[in-house]
Amino acid sequence: MNKLSIDEFGRVQLPSEVREQLGLTTEAQLKLEVQEGKIILMPISEQPRLYYQGDVLIVESEIIGNFDIIGDLREERIREHSNW
Repeated sequence: MNKLSIDEFGRVQLPSEVREQLGLTTEAQLKLEVQEGKIILMPISEQPRLYYQGDVLIVESEIIGNFDIIGDLREERIREHSNW
């Protein structure tokens, strides 16, 4: 087990062996989760898939964060257009 420190800016440096084992570069992005008092870091390795469906650009990727606002905006647009 490696012992890590947090610097004054809240940063943690992963040991080079771990970065090499996981193929992480300085461009890598990680997903952070807290489960039962533990910090879990997971590499985000997939590039989002982009394609057009008709005239609409579709992005398939993992949702990171809370996107309830999308549903709210969708409902608002449906209400606006249903009043015509």
